Amino acid sequence: MLNKSFKIIDEIKLIVKKSLVIPILERAIIDYQKLSSLVDELDKSLPEEIEEAKKIIKKKEELLKEAEEEAENIIKLARERAEYLLNENNITQKAKREAEIIIEDAKKEAEDIKKEAENYAILLLTKVEDILKKELEVIERAKNGL
Repeated sequence: MLNKSFKIIDEIKLIVKKSLVIPILERAIIDYQKLSSLVDELDKSLPEEIEEAKKIIKKKEELLKEAEEEAENIIKLARERAEYLLNENNITQKAKREAEIIIEDAKKEAEDIKKEAENYAILLLTKVEDILKKELEVIERAKNGL
């Protein structure tokens, strides 16, 4: 999908490069029909890339939800394990200490999972954002050149 946009941008660059430049007027003569057609194609491809960004955001939300559910399960299991250990009469003190460690470990693991999911989503969104910025700059330059 992004390759299509990059290909169109390369074609626009080629048109601009091959255009006849009139130095005195600081203007160029270009193939208007071809450039206009390419800009239209690029304009149509941008919504596709925006949809891709939406999919990435949805995936991020799914990853965060999964991480939260996994964290809840880990904490639930830790609490169940802690409760079981607390009910043991002869090792009550040991069970309290172990339960606290399990809960802290579970919270840390849950937080780590959540941070990894957020970092992954931010990385993907940043890449898409950079690509879209570059494409918008090319469009702006093409429009200004007309």
